[in-house]
Amino acid sequence: MIGFIYPYDDHVAVGSVGKDVSYIDAVKSGVPSGVPFFILTNENDMKGPPDYDDLFFEALIADFSDPDGYGTGMSYQELVQYNSDNNIDNSITINEINKIKNRTMSINMNKARNIWKDKLRLDRKPLLEALDVQYIRALERGQTEIIQKIVKKKELLRDITEDPRIENAQNINDLKEITIPVNFIEE
Repeated sequence: MIGFIYPYDDHVAVGSVGKDVSYIDAVKSGVPSGVPFFILTNENDMKGPPDYDDLFFEALIADFSDPDGYGTGMSYQELVQYNSDNNIDNSITINEINKIKNRTMSINMNKARNIWKDKLRLDRKPLLEALDVQYIRALERGQTEIIQKIVKKKELLRDITEDPRIENAQNINDLKEITIPVNFIEE
């Protein structure tokens, strides 16, 4: 299996090619004209950040500006022209591309922070709804002490996306430390 990645807006897009398909045809149909791309023939060709998981896919970035250090740096048309000008078949081109070292991907931490905030918002939504029900029941019963506890819990949930640790996070693992406790409602 051959994979390829290319820049898309402010993250990377990924495509793959099966054994019986020309990678040139796949790249031509998948990568917009004039956009540089990397070709990967196995999972070791492109190392993701060590703390990466799929939640942060849209925060992945790669440097496509340095073709000698990272990838072909060529658009589809440039690669086809290069192959044609140099009478090189596709398999040789892949082997040459694979000799390039230091292909790395990294995480756009600003984007990762926003992804994590969105996850926290999703996580807190059912908890806020459950606390609303508890609040109404406590209000009906006149349980002012319980009402005060519920109000504090709701404030904590609302403020979780403003936790300063999110802005100070240096990597994904730092973000993952900021969670809502599993038994938050029962505390």
